[in-house]
Amino acid sequence: MLDSAYSNHCFTRKRDGVDVNGNHTACYATSALKQEQELTKIVDWTPDELVARQARLTEWALQRWKIAPAADSTPPTEADTASDILEESVEDTDPMLVTEPGPDSAELIPDTD
Repeated sequence: MLDSAYSNHCFTRKRDGVDVNGNHTACYATSALKQEQELTKIVDWTPDELVARQARLTEWALQRWKIAPAADSTPPTEADTASDILEESVEDTDPMLVTEPGPDSAELIPDTD
């Protein structure tokens, strides 16, 4: 789902996909991206949640593209790392993409390069 579909709505609407009138809207739960689906588990979008998410995504990216962290950076702790994001796959697939997108998500075409 494109970020523009979420617009500048509040976190709760983006997470739950329900507007003030009870209408269903695009939301993180129906996204084709696992990184957005992970946001549905967060109750409140706070600075602490933002930092924890940043650490998880950083660790995922470092492992996914097999690059070393910068010498002056501090790696996230085990508590900050979501194991389901970082699990190794037998195939070289992108774990941030789901295999079965939700009904409102666009069809994803894998990179063939």
